[in-house]
Amino acid sequence: MMRHRLFNSLPSRIQAHISSIFPPFVSKFSVSLPNGKEIIFSDIEKSQIFKSLYWRGIQGYEKNTVKLFYVLSETSDCIFDIGAYFGLFSLIAEKANPDAKVIAFEPVPESFALLSKLISVNGASIKTENVALSNETGVTKFYMPDRSHSKIPNIGSLKNRFVPGEVFSDRGCFEIDVTC
Repeated sequence: MMRHRLFNSLPSRIQAHISSIFPPFVSKFSVSLPNGKEIIFSDIEKSQIFKSLYWRGIQGYEKNTVKLFYVLSETSDCIFDIGAYFGLFSLIAEKANPDAKVIAFEPVPESFALLSKLISVNGASIKTENVALSNETGVTKFYMPDRSHSKIPNIGSLKNRFVPGEVFSDRGCFEIDVTC
């Protein structure tokens, strides 16, 4: 893509400065995968990762992980994206192998809403579950800090490692059986 070639031709100091800002007047953008298919992103201001993807393309975020995940997805029958956040890996899997069953699990409501929106924008057939997963059966507390005034995404935890006095929301966890 022309934007990525131009960006990569700039000196590294300029790249570092540009990649730290959101592109003005951009509400949607797409990145190309090795097979030529594209993933469309909207709500660009909702994730710092989107900046890297916008300026550097699919190689702009966890380059080696994305490359390996894409190759593994091409031949997989069933793919779980656990802690999907906005669904980057779910969307990569679905575009790499439309015949695979892709299931995305995301317990944080705000992230789940963005995940659902991006799946819709891309016309993807990814099954979503708004739950946390565990290797144990039962119910436990799911702690979430109040990040309403932060650019850091809302990240939940099964351990209370947050600052005393922060507001938390409890999330129920339950066992889910998935057959692929």
